[in-house]
Amino acid sequence: MEYPGGLGKGDIYISRFENDQYAEPENLGSAINNEHFDMDPFIAPDESYLIFSSSRPGGSGNNDLYISFRKPDGGWSAAVNMGSAVNSYAHEIHPFVSRDGKYLFFCSKRRIAYKRHSDPPLSFPDKINWLAKPGNELEDIYWVDAGIIKKLKASAKN
Repeated sequence: MEYPGGLGKGDIYISRFENDQYAEPENLGSAINNEHFDMDPFIAPDESYLIFSSSRPGGSGNNDLYISFRKPDGGWSAAVNMGSAVNSYAHEIHPFVSRDGKYLFFCSKRRIAYKRHSDPPLSFPDKINWLAKPGNELEDIYWVDAGIIKKLKASAKN
């Protein structure tokens, strides 16, 4: 469902809390949103950057994590793919930076091969056991050093 003023299938908006109520949502614009799905935003506590998931073309997989930095005028820089240190051939979503700013957590539907096609089918108990392990395409939690944010900000200035 598209919201009025949207740019695509799923956009990221902000609604400011003013005079004891939330204002009308404002689309964050084309630096963040495009005609594809843009979702799952994480904004830094100081609002200096925004990390989100997007299905835009040119990524590594189905959905990749992108980052945008706050500009001096209050707008947002063009979103940048966070690269192979974060993104994979799979689906990366739900970014979150730890309170101390050291770790970037996210979910991914990466798959670890469990058998060859020539192997016999798994029994029900074996399948349940496989599903209970990481790499089962059911959104495992991953983390990387959040220093990648500083590196991406430095390269965005160049």
